[in-house]
Amino acid sequence: DVLRKAKERGVSIKFIVPRENEHTKRASKLGDVIIRDHSHRFVVADDHAMLFLTPEDNEKKEIGAWIKSPYFANSLRRTFS
Repeated sequence: DVLRKAKERGVSIKFIVPRENEHTKRASKLGDVIIRDHSHRFVVADDHAMLFLTPEDNEKKEIGAWIKSPYFANSLRRTFS
């Protein structure tokens, strides 16, 4: 719902995924789906902050970091755009 409402407001949404799966078709209705080989997960929010998650298979061992840095978030977004 949050992403759908953001799209309706004109927010540009891109999903960068390592491979197609059952979720990419739904994601493509909300924004661009870009397939790139990588194992990390991250979200860039408004070019000001990002959430970065390690590629752990076991969610109990997963580590996440919320980084509030316009420079870092914008640089990462440009790298994968």
